[in-house]
Amino acid sequence: MRYLLLPDKFKGSLTSEEVINALKKGILSFDSKAEFQSYIISDGGEGFLDSLESLIDFKRIEIKSKDSRNNQINSYYLIDEKSNRAYIELAKSSGLINLSQNNRNPLYTSTYGTGIEINDALDRGVEEVFIGIGGSSTNDLGLGIFAALGVIFLDKNNNEIMPNGSNLVEIEKLIILDSLRNKIKKVKWFIVNDVENILFGENGAANTYAEQKGANKNDVEKLESGGNSVHQVLSEFFKKDYSKIKGAGAAGGCGYGLKLLTEGEFINGIDILFKIININKVLDGGANYIITGEGQIDHQTLSGKAVYSLTRRLKPFNIPILLICGKNLLKKNEWESLGVENVLTLSEKGHSDKYCMENAKELVEELINDISSNYNLDQSRVYACGYSNGAGFSYSLACYLSDKIAAIGSVSGLMWEGVITTCNPTDPTAVISFNGTSDNVRPYDGIEDYLLSVDDMLNYWVGYNKISDSPLKKTVNPMVEHYIYSGGDQGVSLEHYKIIKGRHDWFEIKNEGSNINSLIWELF
Repeated sequence: MRYLLLPDKFKGSLTSEEVINALKKGILSFDSKAEFQSYIISDGGEGFLDSLESLIDFKRIEIKSKDSRNNQINSYYLIDEKSNRAYIELAKSSGLINLSQNNRNPLYTSTYGTGIEINDALDRGVEEVFIGIGGSSTNDLGLGIFAALGVIFLDKNNNEIMPNGSNLVEIEKLIILDSLRNKIKKVKWFIVNDVENILFGENGAANTYAEQKGANKNDVEKLESGGNSVHQVLSEFFKKDYSKIKGAGAAGGCGYGLKLLTEGEFINGIDILFKIININKVLDGGANYIITGEGQIDHQTLSGKAVYSLTRRLKPFNIPILLICGKNLLKKNEWESLGVENVLTLSEKGHSDKYCMENAKELVEELINDISSNYNLDQSRVYACGYSNGAGFSYSLACYLSDKIAAIGSVSGLMWEGVITTCNPTDPTAVISFNGTSDNVRPYDGIEDYLLSVDDMLNYWVGYNKISDSPLKKTVNPMVEHYIYSGGDQGVSLEHYKIIKGRHDWFEIKNEGSNINSLIWELF
């Protein structure tokens, strides 16, 4: 059997690549001769650049930018040097992923950081710009981008305003220099967006998405009112009204703002992917099943998210499509309208999201006990290993289930600060970790009030396991340093691989002939 795997990310849980790997493992357990072809898909939101980089060689442009709360961050965008095109992911700087839960509120966030990246690309003389605008933490109608490019916003007293969601209502006029207009006109613009929401109303930007970004009901009303107010100013200035076009409400109205400023073309993220991989040729090679999915399917899925766009384009090929998700909030007739043969849901009936989050320890413990009762399992040799969020979860298991978990392996992951305050292991736990110094998702130095730094994390486990804090340092190669902490309680050790300039990856490294998988297993 041949399987074409085209999943989106499971937001907050699994990357698209992790979903692909899990699907392969599951299918091979019952079909050992299965053949696979897989691609990372994206709706233009978080993971847009990952999807592109998995298909083509790009030049990464590293840049100092701002998150949506105006904190300096390291970010990047891509340039295809052959075509002189820039690809920018709004979520890299202005996305929810960069903010802790306490800092999320679209009244106070801005797309300014994305504008910094766009401006840098323009200064490099690119001829085309593709902007993936999903996954935002903002509701500023894209005016932060305007400001970063040089547009000036003034209140009724001619005082300059840096726009965010809360002060849209105060904007009375704007100034755009001819030099900026000419700069914008020289470039062909594409706004990568898979949702169809208009700007205002029940299905508009604020009413549909703002609460997910940290707003309460009163905040939503303020955003809707402020948006309407500045829309009047913008409509008069540009002599155009794009508030009712499909896609205007994407990314907190960023679709609307970019359309006004650039006259860019709305383009679907799936269309970009299928053009690059030549989907007709891929399917000519034969496929028995197509499997796609995302973390949750709901009515937003039907508004044009990646899964919707993908299934709509693949229907004519008459190949059975299976949709896998964490949670399904659609009725049978609704998900059937997508053209899928079946929906496979991971969440168990009878367990709410809240229950699963509050009882993760008990559920994992129950799983281990169930496996042990059915198989000849040595409970002294139960290990946890994970990547990114999964790595963070493995640290949590070490904290809360140290009597069950003998060792953990962490790849591109960090401990959450909320976990360290309640961490109370009872048994020594061996740890092996791999972290890149240029990881933008799980930064080596951590994120204040959210993630521990690698050094703080190592110090914690050194102290708990009563290991010598003077590690043996080995240089694997010029880009990889290996630190070994030994002599802990019950002979446990702590090992850390520091990958110089490494990114958020499952690293391709070797130490004395062993790859990363072997190194983890050797510690276990």
